[in-house]
Amino acid sequence: MTGPEEQRCREAFNHSLSELVRAFHKLGLSRETLVLSLCGSAFALLKHPGPHHGDKDREDAF
Repeated sequence: MTGPEEQRCREAFNHSLSELVRAFHKLGLSRETLVLSLCGSAFALLKHPGPHHGDKDREDAF
């Protein structure tokens, strides 16, 4: 990714993360719970990226 495409991806990610933080706050969940949830989700994606990613090297990183 370069230039405008990368910027759009960053903005979309930041927006999604902001929405997630708001949702956790509304539910009364702690920041620690949010961080643990994000880490768990990221780890799951790294271990099993799915058929649309095609990056099999990620799984070998662990």
